[in-house]
Amino acid sequence: MNVLIVINKLGLGGAEHFVLGLSAELCRRGHRVWVAADAGPLAGMLDPRVTWVRCAAHDKSPRGILALARTIADLVAAHGIAVVHANSPTTALAARLASSLPFRARGSRRRVAVIASAHGVWRDRVKAGVALMFSLGADSVVGCSDFIRRDLQRRGLLAREVRTIHNGVPQPDAPADPACRPAVRAECGLPPDAPLVVTAARLADQKGLHHLLAAFPAVRARVPGAALLVAGEGERRADLEREARDLGLDGAVRFLGRRDDVSRLLAAADVFCLPSLSEGLPLAIAEAMAAGLPVVATPVGGVPEIVQDGETGFLVPPGDAGALAARLAALLADARLREQMGAWGRLRASRHFSLERMATRFEALYERHAR
Repeated sequence: MNVLIVINKLGLGGAEHFVLGLSAELCRRGHRVWVAADAGPLAGMLDPRVTWVRCAAHDKSPRGILALARTIADLVAAHGIAVVHANSPTTALAARLASSLPFRARGSRRRVAVIASAHGVWRDRVKAGVALMFSLGADSVVGCSDFIRRDLQRRGLLAREVRTIHNGVPQPDAPADPACRPAVRAECGLPPDAPLVVTAARLADQKGLHHLLAAFPAVRARVPGAALLVAGEGERRADLEREARDLGLDGAVRFLGRRDDVSRLLAAADVFCLPSLSEGLPLAIAEAMAAGLPVVATPVGGVPEIVQDGETGFLVPPGDAGALAARLAALLADARLREQMGAWGRLRASRHFSLERMATRFEALYERHAR
């Protein structure tokens, strides 16, 4: 099957990583895949079998949406695209325009099916408009979590078909190399036996990382030598680095910037933490669970659909640095508890949040709508 996946830009967010993973898995299964998107840091990470069509898909003005519709229509006509998979409200609207006159490419007389994935957590004042664009743009709307799906339905989503397909991540083929643990610590200037927390996220207010920093002095008071690795880039990096210095955490916190080897960091860690204030369905948590790590997170968005409180990790109230410190310290101090929660998390990730399971469900959806 020939599939066109459209996203605004190949930036550093969860939706972009979703596109990378899904497009690669579809190619592995023998499908031909095109990705239409503007450039971004992840463009170079597309599977070489995927054809990237660079276009100004990030332009959300009426003129930009019409231009993207023409690009989509031309691709559909030129390559016999069976399904267009849009990954934002504006790209869904452009995809629907592309299959409707007067934007239908010359020689193409068929109406192409449009599937739209909803990944984001939008501000309340725009949610009704987002629901309307998805309703007008797609034959089927897919929420990456039950939370996202229900939220859009409450705001007026009226697509013919609405469902949830949880995001998935690749599952490790083998246990992590035990050499990663001392090697990563050495690279980061940490003792080989340092109790280690890792977080991987865009450095933005939404991720709540300032609460993690606020919690860490109390963590170190209970677990001497505890350290924190922060992987990711974003507009709040300078502020977060300054907060860490002000809290006296210079030697305990390392800001690593963007990393393409997060799996190595996870293999070296004892606990993964993501103290977000809002979320759709964070891939970072699924990746940490697949790596066998217990997770400390907040019950926002679709997070409770991944993390089972008290079984695969702990959920603490958003913005509560005290509760965050208590749960992190409890896990760092108890190797047996970490091992038990990590094992349950790995099993849960493999059963419910694998890339293969996600791709199989999208593949079935494509085939039904293409017919």
